[in-house]
Amino acid sequence: MGNELEVILCEYSIHKTYFQNNKSRDRECFIFRFQAEGTSQVILTSGTYIMRPGDLLLLRPGDLYDLRIDLETNTSGFSADYYVFCDGKWLDEWWGQMARPQISRVSDESRLRELWHQLILEKRRLDGGSSVLKVTLLKALCYMIDRALSEVSEPTSISAYHALRIRHYLESNATSSIELEQIAKHVGLSVSRTMGVFKQEYGVSILQYVHKLRLSYALDLMKSSTMTLEHIAEVAGFGSYTYFNRIFRANYTVTPGTYRKGLND
Repeated sequence: MGNELEVILCEYSIHKTYFQNNKSRDRECFIFRFQAEGTSQVILTSGTYIMRPGDLLLLRPGDLYDLRIDLETNTSGFSADYYVFCDGKWLDEWWGQMARPQISRVSDESRLRELWHQLILEKRRLDGGSSVLKVTLLKALCYMIDRALSEVSEPTSISAYHALRIRHYLESNATSSIELEQIAKHVGLSVSRTMGVFKQEYGVSILQYVHKLRLSYALDLMKSSTMTLEHIAEVAGFGSYTYFNRIFRANYTVTPGTYRKGLND
């Protein structure tokens, strides 16, 4: 483990036939695996587990690992996953900072998928990719894994878990047009149930939370850019200055123009 950080293998794999792979290789390393579609079976020292979409597997050097994909018991007809084999002193230090479960359920998989996808694309380049970019992306993936793990312990019920998934969806899409039907479809609930679990968990409605996210972004733009207020209203997701002005005044008791003028005085 002489290198600070090395990406050995990184890919997105799809299995449509029986597959088996164990961790008996010449070189021991860290393995991170995210089940994206279908199911798979992993055999670890602590037992045998079924990996379902949203499950994250973290293994350190020396951990027992046997992966099996049997499509006869997989109703989706295939199994797909992101994986990375990596090594280095930085990972040793990162791993030693906190205890991490070998298997956990991730509530917001889109952020992990995005980072993983970028790391895969960089690794696939004919020239091997930029070492700096690969190291940076892998570190970001590790930190995002820690963020995901810190949120795994938050939900105390199925309703709380759904509420967390709704919150992540809103945070990822706040500046776009958001329909309740889209949110409900994302979490697999009815529209009324979606609204109810979020309000119960966070004490505000979905619309109120979206307004807070959009206002936060608008405030940043007002402080750091020369964009017109009309343009800020559009890019922050309000659609029109009239609507932006109404929501801003309701939350801060002054108009956006008055607030911005105060920043420059």
